[in-house]
Amino acid sequence: TITQQYIKILYLTSDPKLSRKAKEVVLAYKMGKELSKEEILEGYLNTIYFGRGAYGVQAASKAFFGIPAKKLNLSQAVALAAMMNDPGGFDPPNGNMKLLLERYQVTLNNMVKMGTITKAERDKIYTKLPKFPKIKKSSRYGGPRGFLMHMVEKELQKNGFTEAEIKGGGLRIITTIDKNLEKAAINAAKKNVARANKNARKGADPLGVNTGLASVKVDTGEILALYGGPDFVKNSRNWATTPRPTASVFKINAVVAALQNGLSLGTILDGNNRLIDGGSPVLNAGGASYGDINLLRATAKSVNTAFVDLTRIMPDGPKNIVKAANMLGIPTGQGWEANNRIALGAAEVSPLAEAGALATLANGGRYVEPHIVKEVIDSNGTVVYKADTVGEQRISPDVAADAMFALTKVVSEGTGRRLQALGHPAGGKTGTRDIDGETKAAWFAGTTAQIATAVNYTAGTGYADLNPFRLSGANFYGSSYPAATWLAYMKIAMKDKEWKSLAKPVFVNSSRGQVFPPKPTPTPTPTPTEAETEAPNVEPTEVIEPIDPNQEQPENPYSPPPPEEEQPPETGELQPEEDG
Repeated sequence: TITQQYIKILYLTSDPKLSRKAKEVVLAYKMGKELSKEEILEGYLNTIYFGRGAYGVQAASKAFFGIPAKKLNLSQAVALAAMMNDPGGFDPPNGNMKLLLERYQVTLNNMVKMGTITKAERDKIYTKLPKFPKIKKSSRYGGPRGFLMHMVEKELQKNGFTEAEIKGGGLRIITTIDKNLEKAAINAAKKNVARANKNARKGADPLGVNTGLASVKVDTGEILALYGGPDFVKNSRNWATTPRPTASVFKINAVVAALQNGLSLGTILDGNNRLIDGGSPVLNAGGASYGDINLLRATAKSVNTAFVDLTRIMPDGPKNIVKAANMLGIPTGQGWEANNRIALGAAEVSPLAEAGALATLANGGRYVEPHIVKEVIDSNGTVVYKADTVGEQRISPDVAADAMFALTKVVSEGTGRRLQALGHPAGGKTGTRDIDGETKAAWFAGTTAQIATAVNYTAGTGYADLNPFRLSGANFYGSSYPAATWLAYMKIAMKDKEWKSLAKPVFVNSSRGQVFPPKPTPTPTPTPTEAETEAPNVEPTEVIEPIDPNQEQPENPYSPPPPEEEQPPETGELQPEEDG
């Protein structure tokens, strides 16, 4: 009843226990004896939550229509009454307007039956809702922190808290965000975005570049820092939670799937350029041909043809790659068509989901859902919610160790070499999504034993070409601004952290004494234009080998040769998927 709801708002909580319900009934009975129905209704309307942080009809009138309650017309008043049932769900313009209109019409019909309005008054406003003027968002959501506040609210709602409890229930909400690391993330993102925008050439999207950064504590899933954009009020698109094509970063999932399905880091694959697999040929970056190449080295060099070949020879390859991604905590999304090219990264993933996936591998295959709320304490000092920091074992520790070992080779000899400057053992993957000569997304995702971080760059509304913002050469690479942003942030995140090695590889599905064919030197396909020798760095960095001289290093039966220089994609009709 209205009386019971009023009692709950005034004196009780939303605790579902029977003892609370019994108190509610008793207090409602007493109130009914002391106050008239009109007085109870008046009190209820002056305290009920309407949404947008507004309690009571006066505050709601200003929040939704920008006027005091006494100036509301009939249509506006009825709309507010209809919204009380689900304030968050009916909040224009993002709420369920069809259902709100139905409730609005039911309310008008009941008012006619009760004789409070005439049929003519109802018919005049029956077919559509009143106009909701655009109300300026609260300045407390301004800047990068608005994204964090919005995420906190959504996570609490997901875990059973109502909007009324969140915004006015006297709750103390403790988040996982580290203030110093959040500042480092903001600084790293803003600095590199500014440099990229300053570098803009002819044809650059006037909206400039965007970046999303998400950083997760490996063993607990706690979000330590997140950058979704410069100002939530001006643009609420959160680039850290917005899925975009992952390019070669998605190859991580293919490595895990291969190890789960009987293959090994020593499995020999076809690394020749121009692999024919239906439709247009698959090309390698710079037209390089690697010949027979094992999975370990194909990962370090991000060899497109080898990963398509891997998908073909793996039992149910495409489906198992999708399955592996899901097991790592990445939800299926756009571009996830299960075909032999799925590892090349048309699949869209958010930086937050990717950071969570890398954390799973670094955590020995144990997945802990990334979360921003640590715990919630009510007005009585009772902890009413505590986030799960244990998670569940999703990937075998041996598979996780081998996959991480392959990713460390990206840093030691592949496109992530500049990340050696971190001074800690790390594994990761670059990704540059090229479509018809335009770079649509660029990534660097990497992890240490303690912190996993993913960075994504896009342009314009998320679909524009990044190449006009490139540092140099012809393309915008994942190993340029994304890697620079990752490194700038991680240097601060890992400062004063203990030197901690990643798990030693086990080399699953392979004999320790197995001998593999020699790995041929790549032979680049001649191109008519002068090509760069490797993806550029944003700034010179001193390379510090992340190797502990006092620690015994694992035996590596594959013994890859010294790395060759990697070239960016060549221009022309046939473009490779990415640079690695």
